[in-house]
Amino acid sequence: MKWLSKLFGSTPSPSQGSSLDSLKFAATWGREVERSERRVMWIDDSGVPLSVDLLDGSLGLPAPTDEHAVRQFCRRIAEGNGGAIISVDAVSVAEVPATQLIYKREKLPAYAYTGMLFLQLDGFGYVIVIAAEEQGTTGVREAVVTARLFGEGKLTVETYESGWFRDPYDPGYEGRILRSLSDDEAYDSSFPDHPLSKIRRALEDLQSSIRLDLSGLPSSGS
Repeated sequence: MKWLSKLFGSTPSPSQGSSLDSLKFAATWGREVERSERRVMWIDDSGVPLSVDLLDGSLGLPAPTDEHAVRQFCRRIAEGNGGAIISVDAVSVAEVPATQLIYKREKLPAYAYTGMLFLQLDGFGYVIVIAAEEQGTTGVREAVVTARLFGEGKLTVETYESGWFRDPYDPGYEGRILRSLSDDEAYDSSFPDHPLSKIRRALEDLQSSIRLDLSGLPSSGS
């Protein structure tokens, strides 16, 4: 992806301390459609792509303990792609601390969703990306959740106008696109085929299925 190069800088040839093949999946995602020293991409039967990019050096992620800085880092990625943060979480991938970002952007007349895993290792890192967008009849999740919240008395006309769209971490943030109440994970089970539900499910599966084989790589100090 060109925006990865823009975000992280140039992508020189892999160093001796890095390898795309060191990251493995317990199960095949789908049909492989692209492979190079730096990148591999698959597409599953429903047309959802999954890619892994290898970048040398630091991914630029702030220290995991600096939650605010990590969120700002992820916010810049979302904004740079015309989107808005849905969630930023500290996770573990192959027993290595990682950062997970989910954001959405408009793709009229609907939304497109992107999930990312940032995995920093010694001298190199992986950026894993999965993307999905609404197809066919759109807006069903939003309409059903809105009606449900109004029916339960948890939403009124006033609170809808002031609180339906809101950044999950900064109530004062005023982006062109914002996370909505219907983006909450609590509604995924009611809409299992929604692209956001699929991305959350896939990211959870990836966390448990990714394996790292670094046995054949020299350390960055060798």
